[in-house]
Amino acid sequence: MEILKCSDPKIIMVALEGIENILKAGESSSDGNKYADIVEECGGVDQIESLQRHDNEEIYKKSVQILQAFYESEEDGDDVHLAPKVSSSQQFTFGDSSKFGTFDFSSTPEFTFS
Repeated sequence: MEILKCSDPKIIMVALEGIENILKAGESSSDGNKYADIVEECGGVDQIESLQRHDNEEIYKKSVQILQAFYESEEDGDDVHLAPKVSSSQQFTFGDSSKFGTFDFSSTPEFTFS
């Protein structure tokens, strides 16, 4: 996977296309994609993820395509209800606030220490 660290975009693209073809070949196995496991074990997924920040748009697109096609995204398991939403007053809100009501800080009792 060291070839993905190369500075020449053409070499990186050829390497990504080769990895993609190997991963496609592994899909035909009934035991799961062993090639995807091997690529992941040798740090290939991390290298491909880092290529998502590459200056070359073709490399960016190819790396995203490979990750989406052969590896589950960490975002797939996220609960969309946990993500903050922006209210009409441009403030973040979490979940459905109508279920929980509101909290009025002005009505809290004062504490005194003796």
